Amino acid sequence: MADTGTDGITVGWSGELGVHSLTAENARTPEGIGPGSTHADVRRVHPEPSDPDDTPDEQLALLGTVWTAVPGHPDNMYAITFDTSRLTGRRRLGSATVQVVVLKLTADERC
Repeated sequence: MADTGTDGITVGWSGELGVHSLTAENARTPEGIGPGSTHADVRRVHPEPSDPDDTPDEQLALLGTVWTAVPGHPDNMYAITFDTSRLTGRRRLGSATVQVVVLKLTADERC
C-alpha cells in the first residue's frame, strides 16, 4: 500500500513490514542521483548493485530499474527507475535517464 501526502512524499507500507519505502517527485540521493541522471551516472556513483547476481546493466535491460545499496546503510537500498522508452536498437544503456528514485527501507524486500 502507498499514500501520497500533500507535500508530495509517497510512503509505502504494509502490515508485515511497516513503512518500507519513501519517494518524492524530483527526489535525489545525497550523491546527486535523481530525475535526468543517466545510467552511466548511476553506475559511477553506485557501482555495486544490492543483488550481486545481477549487474546494473542487466537490471536496467530486464526491468528498467536498478537496485543499489545506500552508502553507509546496508539494510536500505535505492530502487532507481529509468525511462527506457527511447532505448531502441543498439543505443547504449548508459544514456537511459532516471525517472524516479525510491528509498527502500527494507533491502530484502523489492515491494
